[in-house]
Amino acid sequence: MVVTGSSSYSRPEIRSGSGNGTRNRAGMNDVERFFVDPSGKHVGLDETVRSHDDLIQFLVALRSDLVERRDKWENGNVGDYLGSIARAFQDMVGDEYEDPDRWADTAGWLWVGRNYE
Repeated sequence: MVVTGSSSYSRPEIRSGSGNGTRNRAGMNDVERFFVDPSGKHVGLDETVRSHDDLIQFLVALRSDLVERRDKWENGNVGDYLGSIARAFQDMVGDEYEDPDRWADTAGWLWVGRNYE
């Protein structure tokens, strides 16, 4: 994994407390909006997370969803969450999952989250 910086990049604000609990169109919370396009059609993350900033917004919304709606999460603590990710990866088979750089990048980002401030 290579992480580079740019002097023109403006880091978005990431609050450490609870999210603001706002709901947007059709009563969706912040993370749910990543699964619905503007017309209301259900879509996958591959259609809504298309950039660096989209990914940051998704992660912030995901964290807020955990803080605000922990009771809706099957895996509401880090140990259970990482275990479920490992099980999901075990179920992934096929040529589209054979790129070793993809796995190294994913592992790198999970590791960075352990200590990054």
